[in-house]
Amino acid sequence: MGLLEPDRDAAGHRRYGAAHLVRVAAVLTAKEAGLALGDIRDLLDTADPATWRERLAEHADHLRRRLAQTEACPDLVQGALDCTHAELADCPHFRDRVAARAGLPTPFQE
Repeated sequence: MGLLEPDRDAAGHRRYGAAHLVRVAAVLTAKEAGLALGDIRDLLDTADPATWRERLAEHADHLRRRLAQTEACPDLVQGALDCTHAELADCPHFRDRVAARAGLPTPFQE
């Protein structure tokens, strides 16, 4: 991945210094924020503030979309649990949601 480039001693052993420790901490923090290793490398190697700000803004938008989808999940599951139909596929609410997801008109009719 090329995230760390340690110095080498005379025997060829890797030598890590304080700057490497800071870079590892930055990588771990970025991973916790959901960034891929390739994106992290690109961000850490980018000197242009406008470039890394734009990339982080895009990632923040992506995270917000994922969060909104995740926050909707309990309501979807609860709707299925509250359904009184013997078969979920017979539930008009479920069918409408599936139709909307598929881009079909609702209320869904076969």
